[in-house]
Amino acid sequence: MEAKVNLKQDPAYQKLQEFYNSNSDKINILKLSNKTMKDLINTAMALLLNLAKSRGVEEAMFSGKKINFTEDRAVLHIALRNRANRPILVNGKDVMPDVNDVLQHMKEFSEQVVSGQ
Repeated sequence: MEAKVNLKQDPAYQKLQEFYNSNSDKINILKLSNKTMKDLINTAMALLLNLAKSRGVEEAMFSGKKINFTEDRAVLHIALRNRANRPILVNGKDVMPDVNDVLQHMKEFSEQVVSGQ
């Protein structure tokens, strides 16, 4: 997730900031209609996804880059959802075989619980 542009200079961030600036003082959740709230949420989500794409978050997640700055590690929960089983490399090692082993053990354990063993 190499930042090509300073975040505040990123056009996707600027659009999100403009949306916030133009809506933040208007939002009173108790007074908003369901449709208005859905429209605001949908717009905010679209802007957030656009910002994530602009910043290269998906590529960084799937390439095992350390983007979890709080814990100084990769965000490997995406490996649990990697049903295509494509390699996810962390420090040059594919973590998918280990993930698949753990998922298989979880499946076996849950089957034992359900069957009463």
